[in-house]
Amino acid sequence: MRKSARAAFLLIAYVLVMHSEPFVLRAFGQSAKKAGSTQNVLRIVSKIEAVARRHRNQRLDPATRNRLSALVRQLNKSEELTKLGLITGTIAYPQEAGDESYDVVFEHAMWECAAALSRRSDVDAVAGLQKMKEAFGTDGMPARLFEELIKAQERGRGINP
Repeated sequence: MRKSARAAFLLIAYVLVMHSEPFVLRAFGQSAKKAGSTQNVLRIVSKIEAVARRHRNQRLDPATRNRLSALVRQLNKSEELTKLGLITGTIAYPQEAGDESYDVVFEHAMWECAAALSRRSDVDAVAGLQKMKEAFGTDGMPARLFEELIKAQERGRGINP
């Protein structure tokens, strides 16, 4: 139930930000800077969703990986990478039978964000990678991967997905 509530919130936020007049953003207390940042992130989410809709395999081919990587690289701020990582990770999980070809695109985008954050050392990147670990790396293989990314970040070396 929490996942569907989050997804509904994200959809409403997307519609408000992408299709609203500036007074709607002010009514929610959004500064122009934050609204612009939110629009950047949601624009990338929309493009990732278009890739996912066309994707038909459970594995990503190199061209799709490159497309996702290029989309993530469009974000320059660690805060935006964190937001994108949290959104794409939320969309990808829980993974259910029949949705694998769609989910794998969002999951890869999440790991692209985490890897990009691991290559940064600013405070927002460190906090962002920790937030993503708390959300998606609580056990199993994701927990180990997040630990590797955090260690790489501490050493000043990032890891590619």
